[in-house]
Amino acid sequence: MFILSGTMNVGQGYKGPLGSNMSGAIINCYTDISGTGTCGFARRLTDAGIVSNSYSVSEGKAGAFFNQYGTNDTAGEGQLINTYWLETLDNSVIPESALVNSYSETKDYMKSLDFASALNENKGENGVSWGRNGNTGYPYFGESQDYNPGSTLPANKYTVKFTKFDNTVATVENQNLEISCNDVNGSNIAGSLSLEGVPSTSKIEWSYESVEPSGAIMVGSDGGVIRVDKAGTAVVKATETKEDGSSEVVAAFNLKAYNKDVEEIKAYIDGQDVTNGKFTVQGSEIKTVKMEVKYKNEDKFVAISPRRFSLKVDDESFIENIPGSNSFSFKKAGTSKITAIYSDNTDLKAEVTLTSEYVAVKSVTPAINESVTIHGRNANSTNGQDFVPDYSSVIVDPANATNAANYTIESSDKTIGEYVPSMVIGYVPYKAGTVTYTATIKDTDPNGTENVVSGSKDVTYKYLNPLTSVTTDEKEITIKANEESAVNLTFTGEKSEEGYSVTEPELNWTYSTDGIAKIERKTAYQWKRDESAPDNNNWLPGTDYYVYGLSEGTVTATGTPVDKTNNVEPVVLTIKVEASEQEAPDLTALTNKGLEGFLSYAEKNVNQNYDINGAWNLYTLARAGKSITIQEANKYYDAVVEASKNWTVEGTKPTDMEKAALVLSLINRDITNVDGVNIAQLIYNSEKLSDGANELAYALLALDARNTVIPSDAKWSREKIIAELKKFQNEDGGIGWTKGSSDVDTTAMVLQALGRYQDNEAAKEIIEKALTYIESKADANYDYGNANTTAMVVLALTSLNKDVTTTIGTKYKNTLTALMSYYSEDDGAFVYLKGGKVNQYATIQAVWALTSYKLYTEGKDGYWNLNNVKIKYEGEDEYYASLVTEKIAAIGTVTEESEDAIKEARAAYDALTSAQKKLVSIKVTSDQNGYPMDIDLSSDGQNLLVSYLVVDGINVKSRVALYNFGQEGEDSGDQMIGGFDFKDTVIPKVSFMGDSKAVAIGDDQMIFFKVGKTISKKQTISFNKDVSSVAVNDDYAAFVFEDQKKTDQEKYEAVVYNKTGRKLMSHKFSSEYNKLLLGEKELLLAGNYHCSIVNFAGHEMFKKDFKKRIVNISPTGKRQKYLITYENSTNLSEIY
Repeated sequence: MFILSGTMNVGQGYKGPLGSNMSGAIINCYTDISGTGTCGFARRLTDAGIVSNSYSVSEGKAGAFFNQYGTNDTAGEGQLINTYWLETLDNSVIPESALVNSYSETKDYMKSLDFASALNENKGENGVSWGRNGNTGYPYFGESQDYNPGSTLPANKYTVKFTKFDNTVATVENQNLEISCNDVNGSNIAGSLSLEGVPSTSKIEWSYESVEPSGAIMVGSDGGVIRVDKAGTAVVKATETKEDGSSEVVAAFNLKAYNKDVEEIKAYIDGQDVTNGKFTVQGSEIKTVKMEVKYKNEDKFVAISPRRFSLKVDDESFIENIPGSNSFSFKKAGTSKITAIYSDNTDLKAEVTLTSEYVAVKSVTPAINESVTIHGRNANSTNGQDFVPDYSSVIVDPANATNAANYTIESSDKTIGEYVPSMVIGYVPYKAGTVTYTATIKDTDPNGTENVVSGSKDVTYKYLNPLTSVTTDEKEITIKANEESAVNLTFTGEKSEEGYSVTEPELNWTYSTDGIAKIERKTAYQWKRDESAPDNNNWLPGTDYYVYGLSEGTVTATGTPVDKTNNVEPVVLTIKVEASEQEAPDLTALTNKGLEGFLSYAEKNVNQNYDINGAWNLYTLARAGKSITIQEANKYYDAVVEASKNWTVEGTKPTDMEKAALVLSLINRDITNVDGVNIAQLIYNSEKLSDGANELAYALLALDARNTVIPSDAKWSREKIIAELKKFQNEDGGIGWTKGSSDVDTTAMVLQALGRYQDNEAAKEIIEKALTYIESKADANYDYGNANTTAMVVLALTSLNKDVTTTIGTKYKNTLTALMSYYSEDDGAFVYLKGGKVNQYATIQAVWALTSYKLYTEGKDGYWNLNNVKIKYEGEDEYYASLVTEKIAAIGTVTEESEDAIKEARAAYDALTSAQKKLVSIKVTSDQNGYPMDIDLSSDGQNLLVSYLVVDGINVKSRVALYNFGQEGEDSGDQMIGGFDFKDTVIPKVSFMGDSKAVAIGDDQMIFFKVGKTISKKQTISFNKDVSSVAVNDDYAAFVFEDQKKTDQEKYEAVVYNKTGRKLMSHKFSSEYNKLLLGEKELLLAGNYHCSIVNFAGHEMFKKDFKKRIVNISPTGKRQKYLITYENSTNLSEIY
């Protein structure tokens, strides 16, 4: 007998009054525990725990009884017998199979004498008798008492009226009001309350309390508006405040929201019943689906809230379900289906076949006004410098034209403004001026005939407060080198007297002599916080200009206003820079510190499992000086061999091949023959090389790494690649991933690729303009705002053989000192943003830069130039000797059939160097277990599980053996305490699932084991499909099976088992993937540009195509959060 009552607040995780785990048996107990993170009994019902003849009315937010069924190591086997919980509580964690005569009950029943009697029937011979508590109504241990559920409510002074959202009115009788959860409008509003007979001089305020479960019901204080979000109960009260200020509760009642049983549904469009029928729309017009339901034991259908059902689109290429609504529109003419599904019972659904008839476009015009005044900036734009967008799109006639949404908008001058179709989705102004926007729709009818319709509009952007003057009270400034001083400038505009800031205070500075001083704004942009100003809360440019001393000398600086509205005169200053008293930093010492710190950091924090996704880690570590083993190099090579089998010039992303080529060149492998695949040829004949500047830049780096010869008939020569790169360079000198955009990272990447072409005229032109662009983007400390970008600039400069202390920098401040400002002394690694946490990709790129700078100072070839690089592998001689040793050992007893094996071993031995031959030994062993395929060590270090391949003549079998390093192992003599043989199968994977269970995975079966003082088989599951991927953790085993005989839609099947071998889910899919991960209760499937997450109910919870190639996805240990490494960045993402 237990009574669990009171309040608990759990800081982290979940617990109950019985702690984290409940095992054994509990009989005759009730809980009304409450609190955040609290469960009615305990966090977990473990193993074979039993709860019998008990109930819960707990308000704990983590579960009626428990939050977890089973433990991390074992599947749940417990049961709830004759046990009940309030219908508003969540007990979904306990599966149906574990519920024996146990279910949810209504509050009214649980407060009845009948419920107390039911508990007494099952209390057992020695159990204490249950009775009804007179205060709460719920059973307790004692005699039954009289209970009046209405006795706690004050009598109503006024009649309470309830006006439904459809304006029908009802009187609240007997201080009880019941509302169906379906009887609400689209905002979940059921209606409003009022009182009859209240004097006009009084004010009524409504309140609600005792809400079960939390958040189910809300009542507005003014007007008594009732919102119902789910089934639940509450007490509602009305307080009257009289003219004299006195107040009292004048009405109260119990409110119950409930789910009514629905037995049939109907779907309507424009009032027409379309249930399992057809409906035709014109073009892209928007239509809304409404639903009516028929409740059990009722005759007529009634309308329900749109929030009580959802739409499922059969083919999203045809139909778009408008987010947040039950409305839809067609994307193109044709026929497809939608299904309306009732939320409380997904088996109730109505399918509708929809047809959209083609409607032609007559005209299209940009919707933006002809004159637009600009002032505030968009803080979320690149560097926060773009003006606030105009989110109007286009005007299409007719509005429901089939292809109305398929428009493009071009700008005549992208330096003034442009339409951005992604992220922003609007017109973005960059400066004052006039631009012509042209909207175009390629209107294709069902017969394939295309009619191009377009329309233009001239748009003039004007500054709200254009500059009228800029003045200063100091014409001469004296400053020391490596110091800074504020420049006192006053900006005045046409509306400055009204309190407006000058819209565009930027000045372009030019100098009579370069390299002596530089003037910049310290605050690029900031929020204006001045409640008296008309432009308060705008994101505006700063006006705090500072002069920075670079080196000794005198220079004239001229600041010309960017704002040409009123042709304001430039500001002219004379700046004298005196010698600095400070010592310049030791760049060599800084570089060595960064590299040494990284190598220490990498030992524990950088993944050195060099599979196909470990390319950059391998390259970075090896170039930074870490020893690489031949096994590590071979592992990466083998991964590329496997991946390259599917590479083509038409379909493979060039940067995948280029990255592999760079790493293979580093580890002394021939990229023209990777197990028969010519990766160099795939690169220089790629159909996708012109997709982006990165693809082109990496192509040069990969082909130049060891001076690969490009044949004359190749699609791409080095000259063609450089010419194509020129097309990506913009007027500002910058280069972006795609044409028309500029960013420092891509520009720096291109400069790295062109470092060896400075004598090439075409390359030289690109380099000069790109350097000017990069220099213009540096701040006063030669920083680029994050470690990655700053590192790429250092790498670019050193690749061009330029001194960072004279090119974009001084001996006091430069891009290398800026990069080291992101270095974390405590970690030996780099952060992406100052003040942030260590970021591995920022660290990788920073180490590229530091290694490149070190090579530059030592007079060696550039970072990507590998022509004179020869890696000496750690343990190389021992490795090759061991291979020959294994071949000799494989000969075994010499028979007539041994000739080929002997010849193979002899040839391998002869190929060794003399030093390697000395290391060859013949191992003689009595171990007859065979060749080990896989091993796994238990987390406590006590047990080792090994899979062997045993070949006996022509017979093959697998052997799974368990070794123990404790007393049991010592007693056995050879540490082996058990094992099993499996005929005609190969078992390449074994894994512990906790310390007491294990799994072996073969090519046609999976075997679960119980591990203790010996090992025993618990269950075998056979496969009839090819296993494509496997992921195992302590709780689950996940597989992807591939069936080549199935259609594309069913090519793959993802299946998850728990550690007892129970199948938890199956999900079929068609998208290609290369990574399978297990989350907390979810399965992640990732491809190069695609990721989806499937929960253990088999539902796809997340599906997204990424624009950037996914290099790796790693779980963080936190649900929904994954570390995503893209080709050029790493993000910690919450992906659904």
